[in-house]
Amino acid sequence: MNGRDYLDRKTLILGDVNSGKTTLCREILEDFCRRGLAGRIVVIDLAPQIPEESLRDRGLRGVGGRLAPPEGAGVVYLHAPVVAPRLTSTTEAEALDKARRNRDAVEGLLRQAETSGRDILFINDVSLYLQAGDPGRLAAILEKTDTVVVNGYFGETFGSGELSRRERDAMERLAGWFASRGAVLTMPRAPAASGKILVAMSGGVDSSVAALILAERGVDIAGLTLFRTGGGGAGYGPGDAEDAARVCRLLGIPHHTADFTADLDRLVIEPFLAEYRQGRTPNPCVLCNRDIKFGMVLEKARELGFEGLATGHYARIVDRGGKPALAVPRDRRKDQTYFLWRVRRESLGRIRFPLAEHTKQEVRELAARAGLPVSQREDSQDVCFIPRGGIGPFLEARLPHPAPGRIVDCRGHTVGTHRGIVHYTIGQRARLSAGRGELLYVVSIDPAENLVVVGPKEALRSGGLEAGDVNLLVDGLPDAAHAKIRYAHRPAACRVTAGPGFLRVVFDEPQEAVTPGQSVALYGDGVLLGGGTIRRALEGIESKD
Repeated sequence: MNGRDYLDRKTLILGDVNSGKTTLCREILEDFCRRGLAGRIVVIDLAPQIPEESLRDRGLRGVGGRLAPPEGAGVVYLHAPVVAPRLTSTTEAEALDKARRNRDAVEGLLRQAETSGRDILFINDVSLYLQAGDPGRLAAILEKTDTVVVNGYFGETFGSGELSRRERDAMERLAGWFASRGAVLTMPRAPAASGKILVAMSGGVDSSVAALILAERGVDIAGLTLFRTGGGGAGYGPGDAEDAARVCRLLGIPHHTADFTADLDRLVIEPFLAEYRQGRTPNPCVLCNRDIKFGMVLEKARELGFEGLATGHYARIVDRGGKPALAVPRDRRKDQTYFLWRVRRESLGRIRFPLAEHTKQEVRELAARAGLPVSQREDSQDVCFIPRGGIGPFLEARLPHPAPGRIVDCRGHTVGTHRGIVHYTIGQRARLSAGRGELLYVVSIDPAENLVVVGPKEALRSGGLEAGDVNLLVDGLPDAAHAKIRYAHRPAACRVTAGPGFLRVVFDEPQEAVTPGQSVALYGDGVLLGGGTIRRALEGIESKD
């Protein structure tokens, strides 16, 4: 999406039901906001209130989508409680009466827009006004605004009738006016899903090649890029969205964008901070994969009419007893399944991983041969919402004034002071101001007493762990499996006991730095069986008998 194509122009977007006209309008609005134009924009959102039963009775979906601007962007947003006359009336006379009431409400919004002093105007579903309103009067208002983006219904779904005739005649007059001053875009009605795949594209090489592979296979695809308002993070900014859009243009596929700032804060960042307050070290990517990428985005794919969602993850979907399962990819060094253990099992059948059979080197070679503009882009190694200065400044900004406290050894003797437990994690080298002859490491954190406990390296070794927030991706866990307790951790042989909402894992050999808040992922024969959030390490080494 390149908003420059719509600046200083008057654009009318026409389409039937479910043709994507509101989606396109929303993408233009979001692009304008990313470009810092929010203070110049006023939105008149005429999406009607439609009872769910009315939609079901007519076999419709997605009618009346909102054109809400990104939260906190500074856009003037105007909305009135209009109704959909054809979908809420039993007679033509009733429908015409409701259309006239809609017109009066909309004209009030138009007067507000005129006096707003803003030079960019969006109108969502202008047909709600044209059913009884005057297109000439509307054109006179639009003439005063430098940039106009308007969408409206112009199709066959609702058939004939006096209301439909009036609306169509008025829309044809308005379209003529737009054609003489800008552009009229007609959106084809979206066909049934039939194998269509939405590709989540971050702007990086992996997701770009995932789209390339599917496009070369002849799959009907489109790209979707999430973006964050504000700056300072490691990804999902305006530059990333533009890189993804460039790739989509090269591949000749549509590109969509979605602002996920509020969702990221609510679903990922706040739980992340809550864990740190409790002295735990969380893994935000695990939550993001479940609730954002394979939650919100997967639902977005369904709403847009796509059968499934593809990403650039190095992972594989395999058949296991007639059911889809998540397995490690060919490139074991890039295996990202550890971060996917919380993905909902019922979603696996709709997920595609085009990079499953490719190595990272092969992916870069594919990108270069295809001339993708991101072929040499560096891999992102950071959590997307953490500033480039590191996690320390981020925590200091979001968790101000952490209470200092004591650092004690394993016997409870004070050996130093800390500046707040949020700055420490299990396995971290302890730097004591007094200095000691032996190397000490953080072995536990006690948030209740505000203590950081340190000890020698051997004190980091644990015989097992207990975990909660369990998510199983198979019908049942075996007694023996392999466990990963960090992304870079070599899977360790273990025995597993599962109960309602908890896992007990006992390692065959002790493992270092079992960290509360982190994830344990369980594997068997290359398949990700499930996992949990580590709650505590088991002390000592338990018998294998």
